[in-house]
Amino acid sequence: MDEMRPKTGGHRLAHLLMLLGTGLFHIACYTLVNRVTRWASLPIHDYSLVVDHWIPYIGWTWTFYYLGNIYVIIYGGLIVWKLPHRQFHRAVHTYLAMILAGALFELLCASASPWPSQMVSIQQHVHEAMSLDLYACLPSMHVALTIFPTCLSFSVFRSRLIRTILVILTVLITISTLTFKEHVFLDAVTGILLALVFYAVWRSDGRRKQTIVEG
Repeated sequence: MDEMRPKTGGHRLAHLLMLLGTGLFHIACYTLVNRVTRWASLPIHDYSLVVDHWIPYIGWTWTFYYLGNIYVIIYGGLIVWKLPHRQFHRAVHTYLAMILAGALFELLCASASPWPSQMVSIQQHVHEAMSLDLYACLPSMHVALTIFPTCLSFSVFRSRLIRTILVILTVLITISTLTFKEHVFLDAVTGILLALVFYAVWRSDGRRKQTIVEG
């Protein structure tokens, strides 16, 4: 019954603060991983594969790559917001766990981003403006945080058209992390796996709690 109750003003405020807190937690983890990696002089690994040398640098794919940031923040927040109360809380907790797991892997598997020596101007500007570091790469949280809300949307939207559009958009954003040379192939693959594992956790936890309630 709790799932069907409309959100009150208190719920909305609490949910908004939780979403904002989740975003800040991700930024904090990303910053901490890069700072610890640099301060502790952790060994930097090269996870590039043969396939990475075949993938060209395509500057105009910045449109999809940076669209991924908007997708993660706006659509990711919107899709979680639309979830019923209990599912919302499970989704936020899963987000936090996924971000923390990703940060731990990034520390254990510190690697450098394959930034090209000659970047398109917007990429150079973003890196300089945000003082981006290049050590938090594996797994790609850009990919994980794009795929996870798309998976969640399958629990919200029944329209095949909407689902198809979201999947296509997610694929394009994922590919852009490689063609824009922000990540190597293994970064993207581990980001995909991370998102799918935690989505499976979110779904299985929901089924388990539903069984307990019905029992």
